[in-house]
Amino acid sequence: MRYLIWFLKVVLMILCGICLLKMPYGSYVFFRYVAFTLFLLFCVEAFKRKYTNLGIVWAVSAFMISPFVKPPLGRTLWNIVDVIWIVVLLGTLVVDLRKVNKGEWK
Repeated sequence: MRYLIWFLKVVLMILCGICLLKMPYGSYVFFRYVAFTLFLLFCVEAFKRKYTNLGIVWAVSAFMISPFVKPPLGRTLWNIVDVIWIVVLLGTLVVDLRKVNKGEWK
């Protein structure tokens, strides 16, 4: 399961990077559904592994990107949020890889 989570984190990082470009509105709607689903999956996995703070971060991220409740942020703020998500996803990926190398993965 961990390899699937890592793969999905990389896919979401790529999608967040693509969202920094100018695209048709339908692309952003597609991104909202995919990101919402993946953030909820990451949230469940974090709570299973007893990482409460990270689970809360993923839950807040899922709420922010929810296709059902859209917070009225401008394009600039959404770009900043996308960059923050890329950094957080990359950080969690690096931490997970270090834990695997040390044999601490649960």
